[in-house]
Amino acid sequence: MEAARLGQRIRELREWSGLSQAQVGASLGLHLVRIREYESGKRRIRSATLARLGEVLGVSVTEFFASPGEGRKKVKPDLVKAGLAPSPKLIKALKNPEFLRLMERSARAAQFHKKNLKGMNEALGRLRIGP
Repeated sequence: MEAARLGQRIRELREWSGLSQAQVGASLGLHLVRIREYESGKRRIRSATLARLGEVLGVSVTEFFASPGEGRKKVKPDLVKAGLAPSPKLIKALKNPEFLRLMERSARAAQFHKKNLKGMNEALGRLRIGP
């Protein structure tokens, strides 16, 4: 299957699942630009990533290769319990703009503190204490 057709199918199934590119990217640990590249056919998707994407979207991998409109099979609910698919609570949180702002702010704060801690450790290393 060509990358453009597969990308179109990925977009179709993502929209059917009600998730944004950012939400799918966050669930997969990828930037939304990567999801956009997959959907546009500019980047080929690895089979392992495609399998994880199916879990996130709640569809089987075969759905990506089915013709549009063919039956969409939901993933068994046990996958949510096993942590292989996002829970409805997580999906709801990812749709909340306030939650996303909070997560972004937390990530920036963590980077800031990591950078400052490194600087403090370097300064302490240069500091000579003793006779």
